[in-house]
Amino acid sequence: SEQEVFRGHGLYLKPGDGAIHTLYVVHHGTRESIEVFEVDADATPPDLTWVGCAPALSTLSLNSVVALPDGGFATTSGPTDDVWSWQTATGWTRIPGSEGSAPNGLEISRDGRWLYIAGWTQEKLTRISLGETPVQTEVIDLGFRPDNVRMSLDGSVIYAAGHTDKDGRSIADPREPLRETTNVAAIDPETLEFRRIFEHPAMDGFVASTTAMRIGDEMWLGSYRGDRIAYFPAPE
Repeated sequence: SEQEVFRGHGLYLKPGDGAIHTLYVVHHGTRESIEVFEVDADATPPDLTWVGCAPALSTLSLNSVVALPDGGFATTSGPTDDVWSWQTATGWTRIPGSEGSAPNGLEISRDGRWLYIAGWTQEKLTRISLGETPVQTEVIDLGFRPDNVRMSLDGSVIYAAGHTDKDGRSIADPREPLRETTNVAAIDPETLEFRRIFEHPAMDGFVASTTAMRIGDEMWLGSYRGDRIAYFPAPE
């Protein structure tokens, strides 16, 4: 029989009551899907129980996922250049205003009114409103290719991580990985004002950061090419 293969990609943890939370996982294994797990944080190590999945439409290739406040979730699809939502009652629906956003990473405001889309190929971040007609859309140019975006725990800052080459230009040739520079920007989710808080040349074992999150007084970084994670003191 065919061997079962699990290939997780994007992750989103929806906090629950007490120690029980919901984990959404972008999955590329034996099916393209969003897999959903219940997480018991009191267990050692934390215990995961599979509770269901939503197989993707055949036209979609998923990357990042966030939970929606009214149930379901939203997820980015690079090949179709848009963001889709899934609800139990209605299934898959394209989110209005997400077309042409060059979507890769995805984040949602704490009140659930806004989606923030990392436009990797176009060095931009797009904010679109949810549940409004017409849709409100704003775009900012970050000056580097943002891969993923993560909200701070208090909802006051979005951290965008991505890469350029050492001269600040976009990646010209992915076969030259040591030209890529790690970049992190801190973005105000309300005004969209931002500043680049970190820039560092590629290092052996850690090339081109793809995600950044604050843990205490430190920033922790992941990479899609390397065998380790990195961290540095969080700026004031």
